[in-house]
Amino acid sequence: MAGGGHDLGLESGQPGADNHQAMEPEPEKFFIGMMEFFSILLPGALLTYLLKGYFYPTSGKLDGVEQWMVFLFSSYLLGHFIFFVGSWLDDQLYDRLRNATYRQQVRQRSEGKKLPWRLTRYFAERFFKPDDDMVVSHAARIRDTYLDPHGTSSTINAFQWCKARLALEHREALAMVQRFEADSKFFRSLVVVLWIVIVWVGIIWIVRALGIGAPLN
Repeated sequence: MAGGGHDLGLESGQPGADNHQAMEPEPEKFFIGMMEFFSILLPGALLTYLLKGYFYPTSGKLDGVEQWMVFLFSSYLLGHFIFFVGSWLDDQLYDRLRNATYRQQVRQRSEGKKLPWRLTRYFAERFFKPDDDMVVSHAARIRDTYLDPHGTSSTINAFQWCKARLALEHREALAMVQRFEADSKFFRSLVVVLWIVIVWVGIIWIVRALGIGAPLN
């Protein structure tokens, strides 16, 4: 009976140990919220503000509360659209450049696959160092030692697998990784916002130059 307290998970005979542990903040949940804020809400709010008047009226028709509700809804909606476009650009541009690095070319040659376009290989050489894939390759090999016996190594990439291991074993390190991930996704979305604004301003300039009416202010 003397060890009953230990079996129940109490440490040093302190009856409030479980309650204290349950009340501790979980940083990974906080930074998931921060990731959504930086990658979805903030870029959506920026685009909504830059294009205000085209997506919602700015004066005369809605009061303050209604304007804030429309602004937040527009920010959330446009933020998801921006995030989707950024993810698509990752697949179409970043992944293609990654697959055109020197190590990936060697792997593709060994598997009898066709090499990427010469222009893609040129930009891959400029943006990525020859040893940039070493860390990812090592992480993928470690992942495969755990998942290959189950035949599931292809269901998750090395980065997501590393995050899963950090979530189980080193949550403080996971919070740091998620900070960098939030920054990366924010700037990815910011690039999309800038291109949308550039295209929109170009359309307005062309419409005004051609004198096709003035619906755009």
